[in-house]
Amino acid sequence: MAKNGTLSSIPCDTQLPTLCLNLAPKAQFLMTRTNRQIKVQAPKAGTFQGYYDQNSFRFLGIRYAQSPVGDLRFREPQAYTPPANATEVQDATRYGSACIQLRSNDTTAAQAASFIMNQASENEDCLFLNVYTPSLRADASTPGLPVMVYIYGGGFLDNSGSTPLFEPGNVVSRGGVVVVSFNYRLGFLGTFQNKDGGIPASEAPGNLATRDQILALQWVRDNIEAFGGDPNRVTIFGESAGAYSIRALLTAPSAYSLYKNVIMQSDPLGLPLANATSMGYATNMTMQALGCSPSDIACARNKTVDEISAAQLKTVQGIDSPTSPYNWVAKEVFYRPAVDQDLIQGDLSQLAASNGPYNTNATIMWGFTHDDAGILIPIYLPLPVPPQSFNASVASLLPGFPGALFANASSVYPINTTDADGVRSMLSDAATDWYFRCPLFNVTRSLGSRSRLYSFEFDYGRQVPPVWPVRPSSFCNLPQRVCHGADIIPSFASANYFLAYPQTGVNARFARQIVDRFTTLAKTGTPNPTEDLPGYERLNPDVANVMLDPYTSSATNTVLFGATAGNVTQNLVKARCDYIEQNQHYLYEVYRS
Repeated sequence: MAKNGTLSSIPCDTQLPTLCLNLAPKAQFLMTRTNRQIKVQAPKAGTFQGYYDQNSFRFLGIRYAQSPVGDLRFREPQAYTPPANATEVQDATRYGSACIQLRSNDTTAAQAASFIMNQASENEDCLFLNVYTPSLRADASTPGLPVMVYIYGGGFLDNSGSTPLFEPGNVVSRGGVVVVSFNYRLGFLGTFQNKDGGIPASEAPGNLATRDQILALQWVRDNIEAFGGDPNRVTIFGESAGAYSIRALLTAPSAYSLYKNVIMQSDPLGLPLANATSMGYATNMTMQALGCSPSDIACARNKTVDEISAAQLKTVQGIDSPTSPYNWVAKEVFYRPAVDQDLIQGDLSQLAASNGPYNTNATIMWGFTHDDAGILIPIYLPLPVPPQSFNASVASLLPGFPGALFANASSVYPINTTDADGVRSMLSDAATDWYFRCPLFNVTRSLGSRSRLYSFEFDYGRQVPPVWPVRPSSFCNLPQRVCHGADIIPSFASANYFLAYPQTGVNARFARQIVDRFTTLAKTGTPNPTEDLPGYERLNPDVANVMLDPYTSSATNTVLFGATAGNVTQNLVKARCDYIEQNQHYLYEVYRS
C-alpha cells in the first residue's frame, strides 16, 4: 500500500527505484510493452496504467480538467474527477493531445511538423498532464520525493508538455525528483479577455492559460503522493513564456500555497504583463477576424478550431504596433496573461517597486542566457550592418527599443569594428540588457529584502536542433553566442533525443551541472548541495565547489554557468545597467499593467 495511493503487484525481480547515470540515447519516445506496464491508483483521480523504461516510471496523458470545448470554451477550467463508481483503468501510456498551436497554414506538412514537435496531434480537448517518477513507494513511511512542475514556453502560441525538448527522463533519474509536465490553452483560446467589453466573468473570466496552470498545480497537490511525490515540496520551473507564466503565478494569491520554489529562465522582465484593456484589444482584434462582434461570445463559441486558428494567425500577422507597449518584443508575446485585479494582482516588476503584494514565501532562482535577445535581432536586421551605417535609422528598425540611446553610448556599448557583425552583436548585448538582464537585477534589488533570490546567466548552451520548426537563425548558431532557448536542452539533459545531432562530452558535462544545480534547489530550497544531500549533486565538483549566495544589499551575486563549471561574480554588467537606468525608463516603469 502506498501513501494515499495503491500500487498493483509486479514481478519480484523488478527494481522500483530507477537510476541512469549516463545519458544514453533512446530509440523511441514511447514504450508500451505490456511486461513493462504498471498501475497506480490516485484517490482523487482514478487508476492509471503507465509504464517504466530505463529512466523512470511514466504516466502520460492524464486528464486534469474537463474538455474545454463547446460551452466550456473560454470558461474557467473545470477539474476532472472520475465518476464515483468508476472502475475503469485509464490508459496512461501515451501523450494526450497538444493544445491548438499557431500554424502558418493547415497543410498536411504543417500538421505533421506539429505532431513531431509535440508527439501528439492538436486538439482543443488538450488539458492533460504527465508524471515521471524515479520510484513508486510501496510503504507509507517512505518520504515523498521533491516535485518539479514544468511550464513550457513558446510565446503562449506553441509547444506542449510532451515536446521532446522537455523530455525529463534524465532529470528524474539523476536528480531523484518527480517531474510533472502539462498542457495549457494557448493563443486566443488561452488569453481571451473581455473585461471592458460587456461579457460577464462567469462566461469568460480571462487569463485562462494561468487558470489552467493553477488547476494543474492543484491536481499535483491532491494526487502526487500516489506517484511518489511530496505535495509540500513543489518547485515550478519554466523558460520564456513559461517563466513569464511563473511571474504571473507569483502575484496570483490562489496559487501561493501550491509551490515552494520557482526557477525562471529567460523571463523578459522588461516586458510587463498585459493589462485587461490591452489584452481586451487583442481579443477584439481576433473576434473581428473571426467575423464576430467583440461582445458576442456565442458567435466565438460556435466557430470551428480551424476558423479560430486562421483568425489568430491573421491577427498576429496584422499587428501594427498601434500603441506601446506593442513593440518588437511585445509582438512576440501578443497573447499573454493580463493583470485583472482578480486572479492576477499586478506585474511583479511593478509590485516590487511599490512594495506591493506577491508570494514572499517562495524562493526565487532566475536568470537569462548571455545573448537572450539575439534570437530577435535577425528578424529586424537579417543581415550584418556595417559599423559606419549604424545610426538612428538602424535603431528605428527596432520599434519601441531606444536604439539611439545605445548608439550614443560608445564607451558602454562599443562596436567591435574587427567583427563583421559587430553592430548586430552590440544590439544583441544592449537588447539583452534592456529586456532581460538589467530588469532582473533591478527587480532583484527591490525584492531582496523580502525574498530569497538567486540569479544566474547561461554562458554556455545548446541551440535547438536545426530540424525544429521554430529555430534560431545563423546569427545564434555561432559557438560564442548563447541565445534565447539555448538553456532548454541542458536543463533537461534531453540532447540524446535528437540522435542526428549527438552531444559531445562537454555538452553532457554541462547538462549534469545544470540538472544538479536545479534539482538541488528543488530538494533543499537553495542551489548549493550539502555533504548530507542524497544524490549526485554533492559529488559533482562543477556544482559542489561553486557556492551561490542569495542577493544581499551589498552585492548581486550571479552564477555564470560555463561549459565546465560555474563561476560566481558580483554586480554583473553594473556599468551598463547603471547607464540604462540613468538615461531611460524600463517599460514596466512607464506602462502600467
